[in-house]
Amino acid sequence: MTFDGKFFQQIFGLIMGTNVAPILTNIYMAMLENELKVKCETDSKLIWPVLFKRFIDDGFGITKGVRKDVVYWIEKFNELRKTVQIDKYNWGNALEYMDLFIYKSDPFYLDGKLSISIHQKETNKFMYIPF
Repeated sequence: MTFDGKFFQQIFGLIMGTNVAPILTNIYMAMLENELKVKCETDSKLIWPVLFKRFIDDGFGITKGVRKDVVYWIEKFNELRKTVQIDKYNWGNALEYMDLFIYKSDPFYLDGKLSISIHQKETNKFMYIPF
């Protein structure tokens, strides 16, 4: 690849944009999840989230633990591989996840259901092909 008149060579990982990249990434991330689940069985401080969902390399989790428990979980995940790290996370009553805004509102306090609305990222270029 060339950028700004300089040549670069990829020496690790998958080439983004190839058909197989999302499939292999899903498999690899599932293996990491399973490694961490096994560690949860032997480390009493390491608590698997009540809910954990992932889309390729973007994860969403809910835990009953306190902040230090979440930080410990992230630290243990980050120890699995130097090349795969959780570097952005949030806690509280609301967050943006992919194209959703997920938050606690009245239904949450009544029956535990989270509310969602559509979220438009600032970087969204709205580049759609009309039919």
